[in-house]
Amino acid sequence: MAVVGAEEAVPGFGEIPFLARLLDLPRFPLAPFFPFPAKWTVTIGEPIPAPVGPETLAQRADAAGGLCARTRAALQDLLDRELGRRDNLFW
Repeated sequence: MAVVGAEEAVPGFGEIPFLARLLDLPRFPLAPFFPFPAKWTVTIGEPIPAPVGPETLAQRADAAGGLCARTRAALQDLLDRELGRRDNLFW
């Protein structure tokens, strides 16, 4: 599933590391209080089948790496396709 448009609704302008450390947070983003108008597009891609259960630990690691790579490539294809369909940034 790919979501395009959410990143324009509440863009990050920066971070405040001091507040992140003070509040014991991984990061403290600097963003607007209210979202900007933005059109969101949610696209659901084709299912990606999981590999058949490998026997050894090394085979499992290879299968997991391959599945991650296929998933990442499929998601990037969905994002590229949907970004190419947009007329402009906000609508």
